Amino acid sequence: MRGLASFTRSTALSNGMDAQRSAGVLLSSPAAAQRCAEGAGLDSGAPAEAQSAMPSIALPCSAPTAHGYPPTPAAPMAPQLQPRISTSLTDVTKYDLTFAGSVSIPLMRDIKNQMPDAICESPPGSVNTNLIINRDAPPFDNPELRRAMALSLDRKAFVDILTEGQGFFGGVLQPPPGGLWGMPGDILQTLPGYGIDVQKNRTEAREIMQQLGYGPDHRLKVKASTRDTPPYRDPAVILIDQLKDAYIDADLETIDTAQWYPKVMRKDYTVALNLTGSTVDDPDQGLYENYTCGAEGNYNGYCNPEVDKLVDQQSMRSDRTIRKKLAWQIERRLAEDGARPIVYYNRAAVCWQPYVKGLTIMINSIYNGWRMEDLWLDK
Repeated sequence: MRGLASFTRSTALSNGMDAQRSAGVLLSSPAAAQRCAEGAGLDSGAPAEAQSAMPSIALPCSAPTAHGYPPTPAAPMAPQLQPRISTSLTDVTKYDLTFAGSVSIPLMRDIKNQMPDAICESPPGSVNTNLIINRDAPPFDNPELRRAMALSLDRKAFVDILTEGQGFFGGVLQPPPGGLWGMPGDILQTLPGYGIDVQKNRTEAREIMQQLGYGPDHRLKVKASTRDTPPYRDPAVILIDQLKDAYIDADLETIDTAQWYPKVMRKDYTVALNLTGSTVDDPDQGLYENYTCGAEGNYNGYCNPEVDKLVDQQSMRSDRTIRKKLAWQIERRLAEDGARPIVYYNRAAVCWQPYVKGLTIMINSIYNGWRMEDLWLDK
C-alpha cells in the first residue's frame, strides 16, 4: 500500500503567523516521518492523490515525549477518518476525526450538537470554486459569450448560501487573511467581472447575449458538468440557477470522481464547475500549474504567451514587493482574458475528538499537515 507517511521539505514564509500552520512546514523531523513509514510498511514517496484516497490510517507512532519520539515504536494506533461526513452524521461519534474540507459550516454545527466535546476548527479557505469553459467548443470559443457567463455570477449568494457568509471572495491567488499574495477586496472588485453590483453586471451580460442572438425566446442550452461530491455539486446547482439570468439554461451532469479528472483533462465538457486547491501559498504553485500554456491543471486550455512571460518574471524576483506587484498584474490580466472566473473560496471545518492530540490545522492548504507523524490518541 502506498502513501500515508510521505513528507517534503519547504520553507515557511515569514508572515507573522504560527509557522506550524503555514502550508508545507514539516512539523517533526524527517527521521520521525520515516520511522512511521517503515513501521507501517508504507512507501514514503507516495503521491498526495494516494494519501487522500484512504478512508482510515494506522501509524505505529506513540505520543511524543519531552525528548521527541521514543526510540522504539509503540503499539500501532488507528485514527479513523470519517469518509463521507456530508452524507451521514448518525455514526460520526465512532470516528476520531474528519478529513480536511469535508465539514461544511452547517454540518459543523450539527456535529457540535451531537458531540459537545468535539473540537472543530474552520481555517481560512484555500480551495477556490471556479467556472471552467471549454473555449475550443463552439459557441464557447467566442470570448464575448464567456464574458457574459462570468458577468452573470453573484458571488455573495454562493458565500451566503454555502458557508453562511463565512467564505471569502478572491481571485486566482488566495485572499487574505489566509493568503499572503491575494488581492484585498477593494482591489479585487476593480477586476473585470468581479464588481459587486450584480444587477449591473447581469444587465451587461444580457446585452452581450442579445448581440450574439440569444434572448428570452432563444435561450442557450448547455450541459453543466461537475464532480459528484457535495463540495462540487452544491455550488453547481447555484451556478445553473444564476446562468438563467443570462439566457442560459443548463442541465446538471454529475461525474463520478474516478472519471472527473480524466474527463476535464481531455476537455470532454463544455461548461463545468471545478474546485482548485493549493498545496502552498505561493504564486508559482497556482500560476504554473493552472494558467500557463499546456499546464497539466489548465483544464480549459487558456494560453497567453504574454502571461507566461509575466509568470516567469515574477518567479525570478526575490523582492517580495516587486513580486506581488507582478502577481497582481497577472491576476488582472487573467480576469481580463476570462481565463477561469473564480467564484469564491470555501470555508470548511475539521472536527476531532478531544483525545486526538498533536493535530495542527493548516491555514492555506488542505493537502499538507495530514502526514500525522505528530498525531497520537490519548486513550
